[in-house]
Amino acid sequence: MYRVGVIVPTLNAGELWPAWLEAVSQQTYPIYRKLVVDSSSKDQTVSQAREQSFEVIVIPPQEFNHGGTRQLAAMHLDDCELLVFLTQDALLAS
Repeated sequence: MYRVGVIVPTLNAGELWPAWLEAVSQQTYPIYRKLVVDSSSKDQTVSQAREQSFEVIVIPPQEFNHGGTRQLAAMHLDDCELLVFLTQDALLAS
């Protein structure tokens, strides 16, 4: 089995976030590490992610960059063999 890392950049993920976290937790393939890179959310995004055992990196919103933020996350999960990049507003179906 591969060591899979899941990465999601977030900013005030809102009402869908608890369902998103639950959908990730229901996956049958083992997830080795889960990472949120948060742009200083003002809601419960970070605390809810931590409650679901996500690692969290908080960055200032002005430092967010679509490619650069994902590269930061990939370097943080350098012990993973496969990285899965998701978005906070795409709920996994199964």
